[in-house]
Amino acid sequence: MRDRPDDLSLDGGVRYREVRLKVKRWYKALILLVVIGPLLATIFAILLLWQHAVHASDIFLLLGMYAFTAMGVTIGYHRMLTHRSFRPHPAIKFLLLVLGSMSLEGAALEWAATHTRHHAQADREGDPHSPVEGFFMLILAGSSTMMNLIPMSTVATCSMILS
Repeated sequence: MRDRPDDLSLDGGVRYREVRLKVKRWYKALILLVVIGPLLATIFAILLLWQHAVHASDIFLLLGMYAFTAMGVTIGYHRMLTHRSFRPHPAIKFLLLVLGSMSLEGAALEWAATHTRHHAQADREGDPHSPVEGFFMLILAGSSTMMNLIPMSTVATCSMILS
């Protein structure tokens, strides 16, 4: 469909470019709703529940846990496992992997393998993080990761990573 000229009419006299722009706007609106909607709903709930069920200590705990799990993913999963940019002491390695696993992004080795494949095929066919594949494929991939929170071979995975 990309090879169609802009002036080519589809059924009903609607121009291809007009249809493409409408779909693009709808797609962007959906992405915005799905990404920003939960954040705004969370902020609204915090404001409504402030001093009744949510206190300043809860916010500090939220921000602290977010920072630690983000470090586990970025330093542990991404830099240490995917790129192998450093070799930490086994205790630090264990800590980074535990923090990364708290993000619920799946098993560490599976995450690293998928991300390595992403770097090898970035923005081409077969890229697991490709926006070309579509938003709904991203949702399905995320759902399948969330459904498999506990890897079948947790002990074997941990011993392989830590060795």
